[in-house]
Amino acid sequence: MNNSIIAQFIPPSPSNWEIFGKQLYTIEQSVFGRKSFNEEMMASDINDPAVKLAVLKDEEAVKG
Repeated sequence: MNNSIIAQFIPPSPSNWEIFGKQLYTIEQSVFGRKSFNEEMMASDINDPAVKLAVLKDEEAVKG
């Protein structure tokens, strides 16, 4: 079993919101609670070419 966590840069695109968005939003809410960004703002950021996004993930899921 490999427990390696990797950093992956995510290019802006609507498909990346479909792939990573719900997991990222769940993490955002668990960390920041009522002060978290809303889902629409996070989706907008993932689609913005000016935003540089990296995720931490293992083979199964986004971790951060």
